[in-house]
This record gives sequence, structure tokens and C-alpha cells, in this order.
Amino acid sequence: TIIRLHLKEQDTKPPTLDNIAEKLNTSTSTLKRSLSQHNTNYQEILDEVRKDLACTYLTKENIPIALIAAKLHFSQISNFRKAFKRWTGHTPQDYRALYKLQRLD
Repeated sequence: TIIRLHLKEQDTKPPTLDNIAEKLNTSTSTLKRSLSQHNTNYQEILDEVRKDLACTYLTKENIPIALIAAKLHFSQISNFRKAFKRWTGHTPQDYRALYKLQRLD
């Protein structure tokens, strides 16, 4: 939960695992072990936070998908599209359209 909060409050590039460990006043290896005990890792948490933010941006704000990709620190929009499809099974465009249709029902 603490890691998710640190990631969500970042306007700049997401912090590294080393940065998070330093903020939590622990070593990187201890943090990795702790995450492993909870059956997760830093990349999974980062992906989850990015997915949640992407879904929020696509449904709550009317901003271009390219800007969403940039806000989530993807180097290219195609990388964002691939990641979003992996996370949700939908492209960002389809996800936004499905959300709009559901609101009309």
C-alpha cells in the first residue's frame, strides 16, 4: 500500500525500487524479500498503479490517449497500447468506448 501511494503521487518518472527502499528506510534486498512474502514484486505493483491510473484517465477525463501514455511515462504510445491490452484485454480506445456505452445504459 505504501509503495502504491508513493507511485501514485509521482508526477515525474516513477521511482526505482532503490528510491522506494530509501524512502521506507530499508534496504532494497529487504524490500524485495518483503514483497516476495506478499507474492508480488515491484514491477507488478508499478503495472497495477499504471493500469489503475490509465483506467481513471480514460473514464474520468477527456484527454488524448497519447497524453495518457506520456503521463504514465511510456516512451511510445504503442508501448502503452500493448501494456494496456495486456492488463485489461482491451485497447485504450475500446476501453474508453465501452465505458461510454455503459454510461448510456
